[in-house]
Amino acid sequence: MLTSPQVRNATFSLAALLAAVLVAGLGDGANAKPVLRVGYVTDAGTVPSERDLRGAPLLGFVRAVKQFDVQGRVVYVAPNQDPVGALESLARQKYDLIITEVKDEDFGSGLTAVDIVASKFPRVKFLLPDASVDTLFRPRPNVQGTVFRAEQAGYLAGYLAALMERRRAGRDVVSSVGGYKFWGVDRWIVGYNAGATKADPGVMRLTGYSWDFAVPQKCRTIARSQIARGSGVVFNVAGACGLGAVAAAKEHDVWAVGVDVDQSFLGRHVLTSAVIKYDRPIFEAIRRLVQGTLTTGGDTVYDLRNGGVGLGRISPSVPPALLLRLGEVRRQIVAGEIEVPLVSRRSACGPGRRPTRSLRRLRSRSGGDRRRRPAPSHRRPGRFATRPLMGDRRSRGRPRSLQGRRGAPPGPRPTGPASGCRGRVAGSGPGRPARRARASRRRRAGPTLGNQGATYRR
Repeated sequence: MLTSPQVRNATFSLAALLAAVLVAGLGDGANAKPVLRVGYVTDAGTVPSERDLRGAPLLGFVRAVKQFDVQGRVVYVAPNQDPVGALESLARQKYDLIITEVKDEDFGSGLTAVDIVASKFPRVKFLLPDASVDTLFRPRPNVQGTVFRAEQAGYLAGYLAALMERRRAGRDVVSSVGGYKFWGVDRWIVGYNAGATKADPGVMRLTGYSWDFAVPQKCRTIARSQIARGSGVVFNVAGACGLGAVAAAKEHDVWAVGVDVDQSFLGRHVLTSAVIKYDRPIFEAIRRLVQGTLTTGGDTVYDLRNGGVGLGRISPSVPPALLLRLGEVRRQIVAGEIEVPLVSRRSACGPGRRPTRSLRRLRSRSGGDRRRRPAPSHRRPGRFATRPLMGDRRSRGRPRSLQGRRGAPPGPRPTGPASGCRGRVAGSGPGRPARRARASRRRRAGPTLGNQGATYRR
């Protein structure tokens, strides 16, 4: 257990997992060689699992600790706590490598905690298992990023989906159901559509967004509408919400394609899954750390060539002839004969959007924007810590953690990838029609009596 009171309050642990990892990492006490120490920071409730987006990296960490005889430590951070404290505690103890899966979504980039701690401890190495170093506020020579070419896996899934759709009578239609429209989702969909077009140039491609990652009913509704328009293959790119799309495909006897991890366990109607080997970067980083070849300051790219992305289990109903065609396309992608379109993350907030005041202020704290002058004392964080987080008219439509007075401390971490960014994004808050409706209601309510707090109607 961490010694810092703040970190102790901000972390949870699974006793059985920690015991297994620590016992495996202690090694032989008689060996004079110092034991390497690796820390892993993740969200509370995460357990090792091949079927979970968060559990897969943790499973790779546990396997690497046992195989390479290093001392491992898992720190769990509560959803409403700041991961900076957990990272700083491990850095002060001079861990040889710190891996973090926590996304600090309050400020949009998801990497602010790593940026702050890495600047304070330049001799400690950090690993981002699923993020590029370009997403940091400024380059950090002690941080190593990871880039997955998910578009290539989506390309293969789309190619197979179109081949199977051509075997069905009627017009060829494939579809995809995304969560939020941002680079993390679009990279799958862009590759999927390109692969489908390669297999069947006349195929119709449908794309819908639920603007949610958690409610399956929203994705179920979108998938049903796509199936009603003739879709014979539905691609799930919406996390837990996408399970509703997979269920809708089963209800209407059409194919479904999983994402992130192998989702063939959901039923025989799952054609295949476009997967990312999330455990691979962690396992390889620890292996290189033991060998003394681990480098930082750049990105490690995982694609079809090195097995970082690919397809999961393919349904036995796929004819062998189609499998041969799929294998040939995979070979051409690896050889560079087929160029798969890439989707990159242009900025922390996405194209055409700008960060909120809180994100710009945090950039100044982390040293990423030295041109900005320090904020006045009455606008610095903590100045309005005792004021309520709700009620300020200027905060309407902003993420809950950023509502209230400027400089208010963040509350519970929101779930949307648009958190901490301003822009015209559906689902991010009331728009102009909603503001007009509120103004109209205030006019109908009549005048107010100011400080007395009473109102009356005509």
